[in-house]
Amino acid sequence: MSVAIPLVEAVFGSVTPPLGDILALSMHLGCTKEISDFECLLPNFDQKYTVTNLISVGDDALISVGRGTNCPLYLTGRVEEVAPESNPVGHFMWVRGRCLGERLFRRVVTKTYKNIKGEVVVKNLIDIYTSDFGDDFDRGQLGDDWTIHSGTWGIENNQCYGDAGATTVDHCSAGADTKRTILKAKFKITEYSWEAGVCVRFQDPDNHYFVSLRSASHSLPGIFLYRRKLASNTHFANNQSVTILDNTEYEIRVEVQHENGGVRFKIYLDNTLAINYWNSIEDFDSGKIALRVKEGTKCYFDDVSQNALGHIRGTTELIENTDTTYTLLKYEDTPVFDILKYIAETADKSGVIGFDFRVEYDGKFAFFPRNSKTSPISLSEKLEYSRYSKDIHRIRNKIKVKGAAEKPYPLDTDGQPWSDSLTEDLTKPNNYLQHADGKWQPVTGYTNLYIETSTVHTGSKCVKARCTQHMYYMGIEFLFDSDKYVDCNRYPKLFLTLREDNAHDKRVTITLEDKNSNTAIRELSIKEYDNFETSELGVGERNQESWSIGTSFDWENVKKVRLDFHQNSGSYGTALVDRMHFGGGRWEHIEQVASSDVREYAETDEELHSDHECELRAKALLDYLKDPAEHITAGTTVLDYGTDRLQPADKIHITLPNENVDADFRILPLGLLVSGEDQTLEITLELGKEKPLLADYLYGLRPGGVTLESLARTKAGGK
Repeated sequence: MSVAIPLVEAVFGSVTPPLGDILALSMHLGCTKEISDFECLLPNFDQKYTVTNLISVGDDALISVGRGTNCPLYLTGRVEEVAPESNPVGHFMWVRGRCLGERLFRRVVTKTYKNIKGEVVVKNLIDIYTSDFGDDFDRGQLGDDWTIHSGTWGIENNQCYGDAGATTVDHCSAGADTKRTILKAKFKITEYSWEAGVCVRFQDPDNHYFVSLRSASHSLPGIFLYRRKLASNTHFANNQSVTILDNTEYEIRVEVQHENGGVRFKIYLDNTLAINYWNSIEDFDSGKIALRVKEGTKCYFDDVSQNALGHIRGTTELIENTDTTYTLLKYEDTPVFDILKYIAETADKSGVIGFDFRVEYDGKFAFFPRNSKTSPISLSEKLEYSRYSKDIHRIRNKIKVKGAAEKPYPLDTDGQPWSDSLTEDLTKPNNYLQHADGKWQPVTGYTNLYIETSTVHTGSKCVKARCTQHMYYMGIEFLFDSDKYVDCNRYPKLFLTLREDNAHDKRVTITLEDKNSNTAIRELSIKEYDNFETSELGVGERNQESWSIGTSFDWENVKKVRLDFHQNSGSYGTALVDRMHFGGGRWEHIEQVASSDVREYAETDEELHSDHECELRAKALLDYLKDPAEHITAGTTVLDYGTDRLQPADKIHITLPNENVDADFRILPLGLLVSGEDQTLEITLELGKEKPLLADYLYGLRPGGVTLESLARTKAGGK
C-alpha cells in the first residue's frame, strides 16, 4: 500500500527545527485519566539548540503531524525538560513536555459547592484554577493579589464591585505580566453614569489597552476598544449594535496576541464575537489585567481569569451540560484533576453515567458524555497488527452497596433517617407498653407507664412514666424480643429525647444489658426542667470507653435499655421519653446473580439515603459489571488521516474478521511515533469496549419500581 511520507512541524518557543532535524518524535495522547505528552530528539552539533537556537524549559510547544501536504495540529503544550546528551555518535538534545493539560495539576482547591450542576463546577475549575490568575471572589474580601489604583473597590455577595467617583476613572489590577492574554470576566452594571470596562496588557492607569462597556442608556452605547498611552486615549474600534442592559449580567472575553508585527484583538460578548481588530503597532508587548469604572458608574465583576484553559471554540461551548446536580461537594486542598475525575465518573446525561474530558489539539478543554464523539477516520483495511482480548477481570456478580451512615434501628415506617417508633407505635394492654419489637415496662415500684399524646417532641405519641411515691429514682426499661436484639457495632449511636419535671435532680442513668445480662452503664445530665432534650450517645466497641463495663459485654446482642430518673429528696413526679432509637447504621443492599465463581464488589456512597436507593445503585452496578470487558491493541504505519486527526475518547469502528469483531470501540490512549531515519509514522491505539453504566434512577422505571429521577441527578460528595 502506497502512502505519503510523514510530515512533522514542531515549534518550541521561537524555534522551528527543520524537518530534517527531527530525528524522532513520539506523542502519547490521553484523556480523563491522563494527559498528553511528547518527546522529540534533535541534533545538537555546534550548540545548535543549546545556544544558537536556544530551546528552553517553559517555552510554548506546537506539534503537528501528518502526511504529504497535510499536517494537522496534534498538540499545544509546553516544554518541561531539555536534556542534551553526547555520545560517540554525536551530540543530541531531547525536548520533552506535556500538553496544556499540565495546568490541571498546578493548583489545589479549597471550596464548597452547593446545589450546583456538574458542568458549572467544571467551568469554575477550568476558568479559575487553570489560569495564570483567577478569582471568583468567594474569599469574601479582595485579596492581596489585587492592586487598587484609585476608587472604591470591595466584595458583596461573592462579587467584586467598583464604584467610581463622580469625576474619576478608577482601576483595580491583578494577574501575571504576560504577552498573550485571554481575559474573561462576568460583569453587571448597576449604577450607570458613564461606563465600566476591562483592561489588558495593563502597565499602569495611564498605559494599557481597555475595552469600554456602555449600557443602552449611554448616548453612545455598545463596546469600544481603546489604547491609553501616556494618559491619552486613542479609539481603535467599536460595535454599537450590541445591547448592554443595566442590572443584567454578561460575560466579556478579550483575546490579545501578537500577529504580523502588530497586535490582534478579539472581543466576545456572551460568546458572540463583537470586535475583531488588528493594529499595526504593538505599543505594549505584555502586561497584567485590570477592572475599570468611570465617573459615577458602579459595576459588579465575577469569575475574572487571565489565560485559563479555553473551553470555547469559535462560538461552540466544549464543556457540555450534565443532568446531574450536586447537593454538596466540599474540598480542602484537593487537586483540580481529582475533582474533574470525580465529576466525570459520577455525572450522567440522558440516563447514562460517565463523561470524558481531554485537552484537545489547540489547547482547548473539552468535557462530554462518554461515547458521544465519533472519530471521522476510518481504519478499514489500515490496521497492520492487532491483539484482541476479552477477559473477566472486571466481572463482578455480587454487588454490596452501602449508603449514608444514618440508618436507624428499628426502621421508621415513614422512611425518616431517624426513628420514633419505639415511642410512637405502642399499645397499652396493662401496666406496660407493647411494641412490635418488645415492650416498655416499669422497673421500680409505684411507677406507672402511659401513652402520652398531648406533650410530645415528635409524632403524635411518647412514653410517659409517673411515680406516685419517692423511690430515690424512677426506673423504666425497654426489653427487646429475643429475635430483635440490637447489634451496636452495626448501629453505633443511641438517641434519646427526654423531658422531666422538677421532682428530679437532672441526672439520668442509662443501663444497657446484653443477652447474658452483662451491663454497660453511663450517666446523662438534663439541662433544664420541662423541656425536651435530645442526646446522642456513642455505643458499640468503638465507643465502649464511654461506658462502665464489667468483665465483658456483648455489644452485638443488646436486649435491654434501662432509664433511671433520679429524684430530688422526698419528691416524685413525671418523665417523658420520645424518639428513642439506635442509629448510625448504613443503608445497604446486596444484589447478585447465581454463579459458582463469585466475584464481589463493594462500595459506599454517602449520597444514598435508603435501602431502596442502595438497591437501585446495586442493580445498576450489577448490570454494568456482570459482563466481560473487551480490549484491542492495534497499530498501523499506513494510515493517512488527511486533515482530520485521531483523538482519545472518540468512538471508532473496528472490524477484525478473524476475531469476529465488528463493533465500535472507544479510543483510550493512543501513540504516534515518527522516525526521521526510517521515514515512518507508526500509530498505536488502545481501544476499549464496555457496557454503559446506567443511572440508578432508570431502574426505578421498571415495572413495579419507583420513579426516582433525583437519585442520580442529585449527588453529594467530596474529598
